[in-house]
Amino acid sequence: MATAITKLLYEDFVGYGTDGKGMRLNDESVVPVIKAHGTILERLALARPQWPFKTFDGSHSFGSYWRKNGMSGGGGWQARRECVESILGPAWTPWTNCRSSSTRAASRTGWQAASRS
Repeated sequence: MATAITKLLYEDFVGYGTDGKGMRLNDESVVPVIKAHGTILERLALARPQWPFKTFDGSHSFGSYWRKNGMSGGGGWQARRECVESILGPAWTPWTNCRSSSTRAASRTGWQAASRS
């Protein structure tokens, strides 16, 4: 679940920052997805990403954030992708070694014992 939501957030924010095509979320739906993502990661003993924005468009959005932080113009697409990667990086990195993460999370949550039942 965490991998799927991380991928969804990555693809939609990068999509918004490039051509806006293929997005599955909108300003209204992305807010609870970000909250659910953080909650799931915490249950897995992973750090909650620190989002400097919560929506795609508007005054406190990804669009306004990238304009205020020099991610427009030449090289802007790459800068926006790197921005999203840096936010999600801490959430994405543990999945490269999924077994150790799931074992650690299972012992913290008690799911390991429940799954043996």
